[in-house]
Amino acid sequence: MRHASYDVVPVPPALREQALRLLFRGAEEVEREQLVAHFLSELARACPDAPAALGSAASSQFEASSCQAVKTEQQPGILVGQTPAAVTKAEPSFISAQPGWLTTTRNERLLLLGVFGQQHLLGAVLLELLGGGAAMLWPACLETSTLQQADELLMRSALMAAKQGGTRLTQCLLRPGDTASLQRLRRHGFHEVAELVYLYCDAEHFPKSPPGGPLEFEPYRPSEGKRLTSLVEGTYQHSLDCPALNGVRTAEQAVAGYAAACQEGASWWQFARLGGKDAGCLLVARHEGAGSCELTYMGLLPEYRGRGLGLQMVLHALWLARVAGCMRMVAAVDLNNVPAVQHYVAAGFRAWDRRVACICLLD
Repeated sequence: MRHASYDVVPVPPALREQALRLLFRGAEEVEREQLVAHFLSELARACPDAPAALGSAASSQFEASSCQAVKTEQQPGILVGQTPAAVTKAEPSFISAQPGWLTTTRNERLLLLGVFGQQHLLGAVLLELLGGGAAMLWPACLETSTLQQADELLMRSALMAAKQGGTRLTQCLLRPGDTASLQRLRRHGFHEVAELVYLYCDAEHFPKSPPGGPLEFEPYRPSEGKRLTSLVEGTYQHSLDCPALNGVRTAEQAVAGYAAACQEGASWWQFARLGGKDAGCLLVARHEGAGSCELTYMGLLPEYRGRGLGLQMVLHALWLARVAGCMRMVAAVDLNNVPAVQHYVAAGFRAWDRRVACICLLD
């Protein structure tokens, strides 16, 4: 019996909307339209990492059939570096020249891969480098569930791209109860680490005056990187928030990841101090043009927990949002981190969604 032949390449611009609609077809209509619009905009404004990146060649292949695909023996069906005029020698892996990566205006790096059979788009996967050795993966979605070989090839290609893009930790978020997707991810080395609850607080619930309490807050300065890194590492000790991630990344990588999520730099980062000593940290990121901000991370050193200080930190974050004129703050927390959930609810946050967080370590 003859096996079908597939090619995995960056999706050309003309097929991006089709690929994204296929990728997010399982989402509810409003969420799906928002995701498609967001990533179409980001991809349209993005620039290739290198002038000769694979994306342009792939577009030529499927729009004008002007060049041939080159497949490696180690990874059959995966397109490697090529140019319209001549085909270069195949490298051991298709991402060796960073093909298809696009850098957005916010310095995010995106890769939209499609699997094609006879030049027909069968499925897609989206990968976003988050900084700090981490990446977010929107798992492969195919036209039909019978295309297992294409699915395996597409997921393997995405993980290879993540690894060779400098990623050690690839994460994926699934809806609770999506056992089919979870089983697929497990085949590729993913495992569950937490169930996250997503929270929001609108401006009407922001504090109208600076919250009182024993903590004092000191703005972070770029020259204090070592101080912050050491503090973040200390707050991870015996933490109830995604404890399965402890030791997966260094504190330096974690802080780099937090920084990558801040579109306006670290101007909203704060040290929480008690009695003249560092007790914890509060990291808030503003979402450019959206009128919203995110409480990216907050943590206390073990010796300062159990005193209700977390509530003061959440309220202080909301005060910062009010001062900046934001209309909403969002956050995500491990559902098993009961003290943190209680602090958020007491501060006026409400839950709006849940996701199962899965990770794959690319050693």
